[in-house]
Amino acid sequence: MKIGEITVYLGLGSNVGDRMGQLQFAVDNLKGDGGQKVCRCSRVYETTPWGGVVQALYLNAVVEIETVSSPEELLKIVKQIEIEAGRGTREQRWVERELDIDLLIFGEVTLHSTELILPHQFLLNRRFVLTPLSEIAPDLNIPGTNITVKSALDKCDDKERVKLYQKALRI
Repeated sequence: MKIGEITVYLGLGSNVGDRMGQLQFAVDNLKGDGGQKVCRCSRVYETTPWGGVVQALYLNAVVEIETVSSPEELLKIVKQIEIEAGRGTREQRWVERELDIDLLIFGEVTLHSTELILPHQFLLNRRFVLTPLSEIAPDLNIPGTNITVKSALDKCDDKERVKLYQKALRI
C-alpha cells in the first residue's frame, strides 16, 4: 500500500438487466482514472430485496479497493459509474437498480454528513452485505464499534435469503 492509500469496502448490487454484467462493469470501472486499485472481491450472492418494495432478486458482492481519494471524491466516482451503467435518478428509496454501489467502510473513517454516512448506516442490519464482506474481511473491526464483521453477521437479525450465486468477479 502506498502512502495515502486507504482500504475501502464497497457493496455492489444489481437486479435489472444483465445483473452479472453490471457487477463486472462496476469492478472494471473502479480500476479507471480515479486512482483506485481493486484488491479483492467476494463471491456473488443472489439476495432478496431489502426495504419492503416488491421487485426482482438482486445479485450482490463486496469489493475491497485501495484509493487515494477522499470519501466525497470516491462517492462522486461511484455515482458516475452507476450513471454510466444506466442507473437513473429515482424518487423512491429501495427500488430496482441497474447498478448500486455503496461505500460500506472507508478505512477507519466515521462520517455523518448530508451526502454520506460512514460506515454505511445500514451495514449492521443487512445480511446481503455482511455475508460477502465477511467472506473477504471477517476480522475487520467496523469503525466506531467494537464489532468485527463476522460478529456482526452472527448477530444480524435480517433473515432475508442470501444464496451463493457464482464465484467471484474478475479483478
